[in-house]
Amino acid sequence: MYPPPLARFIMMKNRTDVVRMCVTTPCELRKCQRIAQTMTYKVTPRKEWFCQLATTTEQCLFWAERGWTDTVMARENKIFVAVDKFNVTSFAYEKNKNAPTEIEKKVQNITLALTMSISNINTFHQLMGRKICSAGVNITSAFITPVCNLIYKDVMLATGDVVESSADFFGKMCVPGILNKTFDKNETYPEKLTTGCHNMETKYTGIEGSFKCIKSGHGEVMFVDSKVVKELNDRYVNVFKLVCEDESLPLSEWEQTKCHLGYTPRPVLFLNPERNVTYKTELKEIILEAGKMKTPTVDLFNSSDYVCVKEAPKDLIFMDENTKLEFLEDPFSIPAVQEYMKVFNTCQALTPKPRAKICTTTPVQYQKCITMKKVFQTDIELRNISWGCVLARTEMDCMRNVLNGTADLYSGDVKEIFTAGNDFQLQPMMIQDENLRFQKSLFHNATVKSYTIAVMKKSKFWKKFGEDTKVVNIRNLTVCSPDIKSVPNFHLPIGHLLSTGVIPRIGSVFESVSRFYKSVCLPGAAPVDWTWDSDLILGHEVNWGIPGLSFYNFTGFDWFIWNSPHTWTFYNMNRKTPGTLKEFMKNRMLIPLLEGKLTVPEGFNPDTFDYSILDDVLSVEGLGDILNDIPDEIRDSLVDIRTKRVDRKEKFRELYEEKTGDAFVSLRDRRLGKLTLRGIFLFNLQIPPAVFPEHGR
Repeated sequence: MYPPPLARFIMMKNRTDVVRMCVTTPCELRKCQRIAQTMTYKVTPRKEWFCQLATTTEQCLFWAERGWTDTVMARENKIFVAVDKFNVTSFAYEKNKNAPTEIEKKVQNITLALTMSISNINTFHQLMGRKICSAGVNITSAFITPVCNLIYKDVMLATGDVVESSADFFGKMCVPGILNKTFDKNETYPEKLTTGCHNMETKYTGIEGSFKCIKSGHGEVMFVDSKVVKELNDRYVNVFKLVCEDESLPLSEWEQTKCHLGYTPRPVLFLNPERNVTYKTELKEIILEAGKMKTPTVDLFNSSDYVCVKEAPKDLIFMDENTKLEFLEDPFSIPAVQEYMKVFNTCQALTPKPRAKICTTTPVQYQKCITMKKVFQTDIELRNISWGCVLARTEMDCMRNVLNGTADLYSGDVKEIFTAGNDFQLQPMMIQDENLRFQKSLFHNATVKSYTIAVMKKSKFWKKFGEDTKVVNIRNLTVCSPDIKSVPNFHLPIGHLLSTGVIPRIGSVFESVSRFYKSVCLPGAAPVDWTWDSDLILGHEVNWGIPGLSFYNFTGFDWFIWNSPHTWTFYNMNRKTPGTLKEFMKNRMLIPLLEGKLTVPEGFNPDTFDYSILDDVLSVEGLGDILNDIPDEIRDSLVDIRTKRVDRKEKFRELYEEKTGDAFVSLRDRRLGKLTLRGIFLFNLQIPPAVFPEHGR
């Protein structure tokens, strides 16, 4: 799920004299390293402290669950994630001993709803259909917490997950970052969530940004925490008011429970669950001892002394506004924290809307899908489905996306639908119909667009078959088809004739058709115009014979390489040889033989030679039939070539022996002689038995 830490930290798993702190940013790492140095050398009981850098809090919790790190700090909704998703131990929580009120001592934040004083919005129920300004989806108190609480209080109807329900409940919204792919992973959330920003998401991000959104008139309500409300109460006491359960109240009444839209627990320190009681006791003593020192190098709740490049030196590891760590067996025993867990459990259990993500293959189709998505999301019935669009490279990629779940719908022509069902296990669910049909009786033929029939000129039919013939043999006729790309005119009729056995299956589709008919006119089939991988159905024909092989990412050349052996096996079973093999034999064997580039074996007699033996020697059934059909004049010429070569060899032998007086030995005979001597030496060598006495003597 997450990559592991460095091996040296994993090897410390069973050591009780170390403390491994996990942090998530480079700036937190700086603070951690300073804390670790102080804790290791200046605080007792002594343990060796280390720092680990992860990318997210979830990764830290993942490491802690497996014993690869020891401490992890979690805030806001990460606390719920830690409790709900990971097996870690809550050890302590941050506390602010200077908090002015009792409720603030127990929770980190209280979420409240604000609106302008002149607004007619007074209660939570009146938030329905109102324009919302949020500081951002990543600020828990500005979006997730209030929405979850509205659902928990039965104010907002749960029509999907948290985001989908909020989109159906509120009017125009400005929630910066909510449509980013890191949050909207399926890309199906409605654009309504950011239309209230008016293309100014960056300007309206953060607490100050949400105030600008309200003041500009783009929004009516915003969600903030109690600390912001207290600051506003000093500066804008008559500008804003609180929206509560049954009435609106001035900002000074923020402590009233009926105005609270959720609580954020104080940050919690989670511990490696494999650590025992002794380890926990020692760690508690170390932290308490460090808290007494209050030096810049060990102040846990001070981040101002650190210089950060990409982030503000604020709330590093621990929150600056807090003052101590409170150790409890169960930090979630506090009533406000218990309610927080109940609220988030409710949101966690929400069921998302059914998804319908449409896969497209061209930019034009994709933009059309986006437009359709916007229209559907405004329809009261169609918005019950979560619509989305995805752009893929090819039709095959769309089929694969639907198969693996990254898309849900794909619209294709008849060839694509066949391939989708045959090879990608997809199920057709609806068709495009040119006619409007209002009665059920009219739907019986709605799935058929056209019928394919064979047509022949009457005079030629009567001349060939007679006027009273009902059943005809269409073999050896001349066939004309409008286009190789036409499904009704080529794919369907030829496929039907092949599947029913009318046209024998001999080789590829084209070879079978060529053997069956006298001649064929098929525009677009020339090699310069057509390739195997340009047609899904005929391209699949090339893949014939390899079950379970996904061919959608093959090139035409790959298809040929993969399929040739299997296709030949099919030919061999039927003792048929494709025309391509005949061309091969003609170009690679017969012509070289005639040109004298290949040697005919001695003793070869074309009249008595059993050519069928080549079927077994070369594992190509039908090869003997081809050679057996060679015309006599070609055979005679092959014999003449062999005879002439033998005569030339004999004349050279006689001339050599006459001039030199030595017997002529060919190079071939010399090589055989050497091999014979070597064989005699190796196999006839006798070794005296005294050299190797028998065992046991």
